[in-house]
Amino acid sequence: MDTARQTRAVAGLLAACAVLALSGCASRADYAAASEPEIAKAELAIQEAEASNASQHAGADLARARTKLANAQAAMRQKESERAERFAAEAQVDAQVAEAKAEAAQAEETASEIRQTLSQLRDEVTRVRQAP
Repeated sequence: MDTARQTRAVAGLLAACAVLALSGCASRADYAAASEPEIAKAELAIQEAEASNASQHAGADLARARTKLANAQAAMRQKESERAERFAAEAQVDAQVAEAKAEAAQAEETASEIRQTLSQLRDEVTRVRQAP
């Protein structure tokens, strides 16, 4: 093989390696970007849980959701999309559980207040009926 031919072969090989390296970086970045919507969903779920007073009624679940969201964000920064998506999905579920528990606790408080009011009304009706 002559020198010119060897030079062209090496140049072609280097060009192919450069293309593969660049495409690998781009696809990895695109792959990591695929987790962004999942992380956004988890963030929204946490905000909704916070708005429903989950920290008061389901603090452990909300804390777990925040931790998993932080793990998802760290995995995304490390371009570990699969891990990021898994943590984000788990964070979303934990936040939804926290929100549901908070809503259930608030509903129970409301029901208790209604039961107490009904009891007071019954007592009042009984008192009025017994009055001369």
